[in-house]
Amino acid sequence: MNSEIGNSDFKDRLKLLIGDKKPYIWAKEVGIPSATFDRIWREGSIPKAEHLLRIAKKSNVSVDWLLGAEPASTASPDYRDAPGIDGELLGRLTEAVQALYREENQRIGMGQSVKVATRLYSEIVEVPEDQRAGAMTLRLNQLRRELQTASSRSSAGKSSA
Repeated sequence: MNSEIGNSDFKDRLKLLIGDKKPYIWAKEVGIPSATFDRIWREGSIPKAEHLLRIAKKSNVSVDWLLGAEPASTASPDYRDAPGIDGELLGRLTEAVQALYREENQRIGMGQSVKVATRLYSEIVEVPEDQRAGAMTLRLNQLRRELQTASSRSSAGKSSA
């Protein structure tokens, strides 16, 4: 799969989840504001982490599946028995990832930033709650170093060409 999330892939999967229901009624049942859903449905935008989580929970699929990181055949009830997801933490991580990419003058789409944040989230929630802020800072600093290393390799490759 391509590393960039395709908006059409997301919308195709959303259509699968909605099925025969009327899209805007389905969105209301999931708890997505109509203006937000309008952008998702008409413009094909990928929603923010909070709304991705709502869709995933309501539909019993993973965020990775929604974003196309897993084949369509792997749709499964990942969230049915999962412990509560800390949407606030995942949202903060997503915003931090986006900010970090901006600071490093690199581009990242919403779907990809949610994927990166989800990966970090799965590592951070393993840490005791009173140590999560430190774990978050540590993981974001590691990500910054990875971005800087990748950027310097890319620059070195361009200058030797």
